[in-house]
Amino acid sequence: MRFSIQLTALHTGAIPINYAYPLSAALYRILAKGDAAYATFLHESGYGKGFKFFSFSDVQVPFKRDGDRLRLTGSEASFQIGFQLPQAMESFVKGLFQSESIEIADRKSKVSFAVKSVERLPDPLQEHHQNEIVNVIAKPLSPVVAGLQNDRGHYGNTGNCTHFKNKQALYNKNPSDETLY
Repeated sequence: MRFSIQLTALHTGAIPINYAYPLSAALYRILAKGDAAYATFLHESGYGKGFKFFSFSDVQVPFKRDGDRLRLTGSEASFQIGFQLPQAMESFVKGLFQSESIEIADRKSKVSFAVKSVERLPDPLQEHHQNEIVNVIAKPLSPVVAGLQNDRGHYGNTGNCTHFKNKQALYNKNPSDETLY
């Protein structure tokens, strides 16, 4: 289930160019308000080998690069967040994000955003049956590292392996089970 989160900056300023960690921390804080035990579980261990089962896109906001900062040149921003959740959770997720603020900060800079709106995005696979095999072209909304790191620090091409391990952990099924594909 994917959502588009529309934000408005409460003041001008800059965010770190590497803002993914501060944004994920803000998202964990919001999730903790809804279910502290679940947020702690996700943060500390996730499912299986630390799989979190939510991801988020880059923040779309007008900016000018200023060294290791992104200096905002506009106040409107947005990002997408996706969860591996049943559809019954839609109202819960929307409720968590409505009327919240999201702070993207590090020791050098900070910008606070008010959540302006939360919209569930259509599921591009909703017209297909659950076990139907379909070909899809996936376009990541943010950088993806999909591989296993070798002893020299390089990553091998194991994107499918990572996908199947995520599914195996989520559904507690063997990788040979056709429902994972």
